[in-house]
Amino acid sequence: MKKKAHFLLFLIAVMICSLIPTCVFGEAAGETLTVDRQEVSPSSTFTITGSAPVSDLYGFEVKLTYDRSKLEFVNAVSKVSGGAGFAVGPILKDNEIVYAYTKTGNQAGNNGTLALFNMTFRVKDGVSGKALITWNSLKMVKATDLASTTVSPLVSTTVTINAGESTPTSAPTPTPAPTSTAIAAPPTGGVVLPPSPSPTSTSTTPTSATPTPTSSGVPSAIPTPVVLNPTVTSGTSVEGTKSYAQVLPVSVLQSGSRTQRLQIQSRVADVELRANAIPANDLVKASEVKLVISEVDKSKLEASIAQKIGNKAIIDLKLLLNGQPYEWKNNDAPVTVSIPYTPTPEELKLPDQLVVWYIDGSGNFTKVPSGRYDSSDGKVRFTTTHFSSYAIGYDRKIFSDLAGYEWAKEYVEALAAKGIVQGTSESAYSPGASITRADFAVLLTKTLGLTGNSPTSFVDVPSEAYYAEAVSILKSLGIAQGDENMQFHSSHFISREDMMTLTARALILQGRLTDSDNEAVLSRFMDSQELANYASKPIGNLVRAGIVEGSGTHLYPKEATTRAEAAVFLYRIYQKIW
Repeated sequence: MKKKAHFLLFLIAVMICSLIPTCVFGEAAGETLTVDRQEVSPSSTFTITGSAPVSDLYGFEVKLTYDRSKLEFVNAVSKVSGGAGFAVGPILKDNEIVYAYTKTGNQAGNNGTLALFNMTFRVKDGVSGKALITWNSLKMVKATDLASTTVSPLVSTTVTINAGESTPTSAPTPTPAPTSTAIAAPPTGGVVLPPSPSPTSTSTTPTSATPTPTSSGVPSAIPTPVVLNPTVTSGTSVEGTKSYAQVLPVSVLQSGSRTQRLQIQSRVADVELRANAIPANDLVKASEVKLVISEVDKSKLEASIAQKIGNKAIIDLKLLLNGQPYEWKNNDAPVTVSIPYTPTPEELKLPDQLVVWYIDGSGNFTKVPSGRYDSSDGKVRFTTTHFSSYAIGYDRKIFSDLAGYEWAKEYVEALAAKGIVQGTSESAYSPGASITRADFAVLLTKTLGLTGNSPTSFVDVPSEAYYAEAVSILKSLGIAQGDENMQFHSSHFISREDMMTLTARALILQGRLTDSDNEAVLSRFMDSQELANYASKPIGNLVRAGIVEGSGTHLYPKEATTRAEAAVFLYRIYQKIW
């Protein structure tokens, strides 16, 4: 409890000083910003170190700005020595980096001139000249009374980018790579935990924030995860040539929190999971929970699988409870996975065609609808509710009947590549055909990554139907409510108002759309009076958030939705949420 209280007080101090201008501010005194190499080349990385004189230091927050046109931020790590602690962030906004670190427990503060943090950057391809990084703010919190002081270092460092070799300088000396194994060393960033930490040494409580409405109608805040860095395994206990293992804090997992998250970072992949990932019953006798992230050795794959993957990455995720394999699957706690990837020039022309495949034990490939390439950090990202093997792929889908539907062609083909929409044949999509309620239910659950565990459905939905699982998910989550006879009418064409209503309910449930009384925004549509009572509020929320714009002065709520319209509508939402 003392650790938790100490940490919460530190966060409160940081947050209050961010909001109220009456906190103590001091003059900068001796802060420095150094770089390990002053001359760099495109695609290379370099590390800066921020140092400052401190007194009784328990935690700190720093803010820096950098030249985004030439540099990419890679990671940050605290250099403060002592006992247990963890990082908050880094948080990136435009060209600003915000990074914080706090100790936990009743630890003594640090004194003297200390290196506080390292930050690593990558030089973008095809750039040259000079790139500036400036340290703008340092907030320090004392261990004795948690009083905070903010100073403005306003110190900078510059790197010169040229086409030659990078020239190291004398500071600081890099840590040598381990020689006992051929496996790559783990990256820096976040809080490095020992291979087998005790429950008390990892009993930390991350910051969290309840999503708050904004003027756009889209919630703005998400909880900040605790960042963990796994240790490199020997390569003999898990498959693959590069493997990382991280012991997870059992106390956090036992909390069952739906908002508290853990983020495990490695060079193979980053994994972010919620504290409720493992059912409580399975944790009763668990003394150790370990996540293993492995890069699979392609030479050991079956020829058909290796041929399909080519030179792209394939990873394997495993959970071990008390050292024994644990078959993890939890529809209520999706996990987010991020894999570093550099697309080919051809793939960069159509990045939406980059996909993620789930590979089962029999070698069958299934597309993961949420898989997409994020150009902002050069990673392929997806969510999953079970651990297995996953591979990056590129799958170009072309339909021959989209002439005259150029406004929808790009969106249809993108969603088809991801396995969200299907053609009516191998080469045809039938864009002008109306879409049924059953088919839209399938599209909606795939687009938003909706999951649920309820086995019940509507009385007119056969359990063996291809859409049964999707409709059951919508019912279990309260998104689809059916009529007074508990029927879903799967074969009926879905109206535009029902398409928008189901989507709005799903987005509100996920915290991606604000639920408020926005019917007034519908007055600009001449046919708004035609909306059903149940549809006015959710559609008003979509209009307020800018997701629905209507067709001029009309919504045409009672008209059936075409397959092309549904694809465009869902693609725009897909782009907003993923």
